[in-house]
Amino acid sequence: MNPAARPPAPAAPMPPALSAGAPPAPPATPIAAPAPPRSAVLDPVAASPAAPPAARPEGDAFGEVAAVLAEQLEEVRRGRLDAAHDLASRAGRLLLEARTRGLAPDPDTRDRLGRLYDRIGLALAQQRDELVDRQAHLRRSRASLRAYRGTGA
Repeated sequence: MNPAARPPAPAAPMPPALSAGAPPAPPATPIAAPAPPRSAVLDPVAASPAAPPAARPEGDAFGEVAAVLAEQLEEVRRGRLDAAHDLASRAGRLLLEARTRGLAPDPDTRDRLGRLYDRIGLALAQQRDELVDRQAHLRRSRASLRAYRGTGA
């Protein structure tokens, strides 16, 4: 099946780890963050520094989430919805892990992650709109072909 013809997955709701009632974060061992993907460098939201990891140990955990979300956004923009779905699952697992360790993002990080989620939702909506337009075009084309076939032309 052509990935561009598949309807986009719905935008994921904001995970519970980002809720306003999250408990304060106890000191924890940070998650080792991989090198940022190319898409994180291209996205100013993902590339903006929240705080140095030494000052805030949970920064690595949420920095990795931001990098995964930025990569997901890039995949959605490219129309690679299967890869975007896999990245959404990965981001959810990272947030769940941070939540089980009792970590909570600071307000700036929460806003940054929220903006990334919003951008992903907008990109998915744009993909959906493009798909609806393509489907309408196909319906019109099929109707034209049926009309020509019916007239014997």
